[in-house]
Amino acid sequence: TAATIRAILVSRLKADRAEGGANITGKQEWIDKVVIQPLYDVNTTLARFLLLLAFHDSVDTDDGKLVAGKEGSHATLTFNAWTDDRYLTVEHIAPQSKPNGWASDLYQDEEFERLGNLTLLPLNANQSLSDRLWEHKRKLFGALAATTAAEAVQILEQLKASGVDLSKVADSIHSGHYLPHVRALSKVTPPWDLTAVDSRGRELADLAWRRLAPWLDLSPFA
Repeated sequence: TAATIRAILVSRLKADRAEGGANITGKQEWIDKVVIQPLYDVNTTLARFLLLLAFHDSVDTDDGKLVAGKEGSHATLTFNAWTDDRYLTVEHIAPQSKPNGWASDLYQDEEFERLGNLTLLPLNANQSLSDRLWEHKRKLFGALAATTAAEAVQILEQLKASGVDLSKVADSIHSGHYLPHVRALSKVTPPWDLTAVDSRGRELADLAWRRLAPWLDLSPFA
């Protein structure tokens, strides 16, 4: 039953590591432990699930943060969202390979695998973003989150005018999808480094806990 599953999960969360548990008794411990894990490397499916938890009914602020929004504002904790192409792949914001222009502290001890450096994208958008520079990625996230095709095209044309190579396929990808969960990334001011990843990871872990804790009969705020 659901009650039995909840009891087992809570027991595993609270149990000592020696007993196969996570030794987590509340929100702050959850955040502190989740945020430093190389989550993508540990389990990609778990990373995707935590991102969907965090994105559920979350909205962005003017300074590039995600906060809890109104119920129904962005439903991602559903079966339809799990199978939706828009949330199909886990994207590394700072790429797994270390191209020029990215903060070196993200490539010490594989910090780029952390929750704060991950988001969800359609497969074709993931491939299009690939190893681009952060400043270019940031603007492309803005195109993906644009509410109209005209707004997306304007962003893409500005990038092309500055010398960024964008194919016709990239044009259709970034103007054809509406991905509100990446809008916050388009508002983050440079640089994208370990401090930014840690901060975003804590936001995401907090939002995920708020969704997960009530189902486990735990406090979402303590």
